[in-house]
Amino acid sequence: MNLWSAFILWSEKQSRTVIIILGCLMVIAAGALDFLSGPFRSFVFYLIPVFYATWYARRRAGIIISILSVPVWFFNDTIISPAAPHMLVPYWNLAMSSGFLLFVSFLVDRMKSILLQEREAANTDYLTNVANSRYFSEVMQKEIDRSRRYNHILTLAYIDIDNFKEVNDRSGHSAGDALLMTIASRIKDNMRTVDVLARLGGDEFAILFPETDAQGAKIVIDRIRQNIDKTAHGRDWPITISVGVVTCPKVPVSMDKLVMLADETMYMSKQSGKDKVTYRVYAT
Repeated sequence: MNLWSAFILWSEKQSRTVIIILGCLMVIAAGALDFLSGPFRSFVFYLIPVFYATWYARRRAGIIISILSVPVWFFNDTIISPAAPHMLVPYWNLAMSSGFLLFVSFLVDRMKSILLQEREAANTDYLTNVANSRYFSEVMQKEIDRSRRYNHILTLAYIDIDNFKEVNDRSGHSAGDALLMTIASRIKDNMRTVDVLARLGGDEFAILFPETDAQGAKIVIDRIRQNIDKTAHGRDWPITISVGVVTCPKVPVSMDKLVMLADETMYMSKQSGKDKVTYRVYAT
């Protein structure tokens, strides 16, 4: 990783306060470069800290840096530039510069918002609004690497909706879609904030439990099952869920192996009568 990439990664992890402080230092550096450049002065110097602060700490930080940049630029403009033909010209330039920096801050913030929306759309299942399988694979691989590095326990739950085809056949695909959206919502409502839910396809979901043993996962799974049973009875849905839960104390397996183990464990629940949870600890 080169120095620029490391700086970008570092910036993404910093708080708004740190970004604003660094932005202020950039403004001072921009003012110094502006002053030293003499007749070759450039307003671009001040765009860099405004762009940086807005991109990594959003619009409010960009506005703060814009406001701080204006007096620095105005001081250099007054000291270095030749006398203006009219006494109001410097103040007119000050107003235009302020407006331009604020506009840049607004534009960068809008660009960042659009980028985040597109990124979220690319990572989200179109129907249920939970993570899709591609994004889930990325998150799971990172969590496996982290668990292996720090010797943390990891648990994966594989969920299949029992009798889902019956709902589709009886009430149509629109009813099936409504059921999937409701089930995803009920699962999310009963998860912890650190857990990650994804729709893997069809009527299958998965939950990743970072740094969680089988007992910790059981508490969440039991809560989810109770909530789904209550919802199904209230809407006359003939569905339950079959779940396979695999806990890896040291996560020695690959991502594909872990998913396969959880899928196999879920089918054990299916084959033993559905509406069941099967737990499994995998250790080499």
